[in-house]
Amino acid sequence: MILVSLLPLATVFPLVECFPPPLTVEPKTGLEGFQLEIHGNVTFLELGANDSLLAFLLEGPNSTTQLWLARTDGRKALRIDVKDGWTSAPSFSPDGDKIAFLLHRGDSVLPAIYDVSSGSVKEIESQRSERVTWNPNGGSIAFDDLATGRIETYDIATDLISAVPLNMTAKHPVYSDDGRALFFAGLSRDSYDIWSLRLDGGELRRLTYTIGDDFMPQPSPDGNSILFLSTYLGLTDIWLMDSRGDNAEPLVDPPEIFNQELLFPPIPRTCSGSLPTWSPDGKSILYTAEPAASGGNMYVVLVNQSVTYPSQMGENYVTLNVYTKLEAINETVLCPRYSKDGSFIVFICWREGAWTVAILRFEPSNLTPHLGYGG
Repeated sequence: MILVSLLPLATVFPLVECFPPPLTVEPKTGLEGFQLEIHGNVTFLELGANDSLLAFLLEGPNSTTQLWLARTDGRKALRIDVKDGWTSAPSFSPDGDKIAFLLHRGDSVLPAIYDVSSGSVKEIESQRSERVTWNPNGGSIAFDDLATGRIETYDIATDLISAVPLNMTAKHPVYSDDGRALFFAGLSRDSYDIWSLRLDGGELRRLTYTIGDDFMPQPSPDGNSILFLSTYLGLTDIWLMDSRGDNAEPLVDPPEIFNQELLFPPIPRTCSGSLPTWSPDGKSILYTAEPAASGGNMYVVLVNQSVTYPSQMGENYVTLNVYTKLEAINETVLCPRYSKDGSFIVFICWREGAWTVAILRFEPSNLTPHLGYGG
């Protein structure tokens, strides 16, 4: 069953090969959807602005990946050809007309922009980028260069590259929801912390002060919160704070610090497959747990919804995050993404001997909440 309304995809780049027709699966409890069989190993995916296009990475020889586009009805899949290189980290522009990605060529990794309408690819000069993100206005991108330690922006209309004025080594830029600020990981002495820079007034603010590296900030759509990854507790954990850096805490605390008599199932601490992703309304976070911990299950953590219990350990209390585990999905899953209207999720799963892209509709309000150890 196809879940989304479809817009025509202009055939503006060479048809390399087609996937077989989509496989329709029977609706599951609380879920319904379709899957697209893919001959190969899909490692990453993103949804376009109108939910009718998928950009995904298909693994090639020697652990390289190639960028593909597919309609969500499964009727056409097209590879974006690049010269002398391979691709990673695709990201749709806010209007869905362009895709920014990283182009790997020899020892260099540079940002590039694919224009869906013209089929052209614009390469942007850089030495070793690790993240490229869109300005919400769609007119520019920000990217890092690990070789120089700089963050730069590229303006599409003027074709100009500008360095962001920072007196530190920085990486992993991302725009605020209104495009007026950049969040990034900046090197403070011997570790990275999350910083913000106002682009209109130049105010620079340090947001985290943890021991260990904090990186890959991701602001919520409503601008009130920021999630990021941190090695403070020894593993790569998901952390959450408000937009000014207050109330920073791990989304999931190590269960060993709590009373063992508290028999609520803990949420696995680390994510796998991709960064965690916000729901469009900013009220929940979707991620997959490490396969070793949970079989690659998807979790929906409801932000700012928690319950506090006495822990039987002196006067200490335990805060338990309210979360939902999507019990109906038994396959190993990777890289879940919300649709733009929040009505369904798209993800990669291993099903019946093949990697597939599955799209499943669900209503979080209809799913049974659980309690898990939380910050």
